Amino acid sequence: QQIIVMAHFDTYAPQSDADVDNNLGGLTLQGVDDNAAGVGVMLELAERLKDVPTRYGVRFIATSGEEEEGGMGAENLLKRMSAIEKKQTLLVINLSHLVAGDKLAFISGKNTPAAVRQLTRDSAVKLAHRFGIPVAANSVLPADNDAAAFDKAGIPVLAVAAVNDATRHRGRHALAPVAHNAREDNLQYLDQTLPGRINKR
Repeated sequence: QQIIVMAHFDTYAPQSDADVDNNLGGLTLQGVDDNAAGVGVMLELAERLKDVPTRYGVRFIATSGEEEEGGMGAENLLKRMSAIEKKQTLLVINLSHLVAGDKLAFISGKNTPAAVRQLTRDSAVKLAHRFGIPVAANSVLPADNDAAAFDKAGIPVLAVAAVNDATRHRGRHALAPVAHNAREDNLQYLDQTLPGRINKR
């Protein structure tokens, strides 16, 4: 039996010729929040867990194609998993957009059983409260999140993302992920706008 921890390592993909003309997309962008931070947290977790005995196997997977067609890499991974692998996957944890939002959200898939939600999402929220980490009350798994493919396949999901509090950001959907601006998704802008946030997260 296994738990999959995943994060997509691609960043904003050009959507038009105008994006290409303005150097938007590909290697010209840092993609710190979307999604270098998620990959960094995943790698740090892998490093810290490498010598820790765990009850289940923990598999760390970096996907690509998240920015194109909303989760191509995750869907491809799911297609390549055997029926036994799918059955033995107890949980998929997806890490994405961990910096810019004011609060962390722990989001279960729609099809994640209540007992699994309690063991995962609810436990994560309690831990966050214990360590003074601002947490969103509840959220809905976005359709373009990599974890959505696993949720549709009936595999339990826990997505972790930073979101904005609707009371501080009027006009945005409550607890929606921060609108992504590829030009501002770099260390210089984020350190200037949100000093200390990257290290804290």
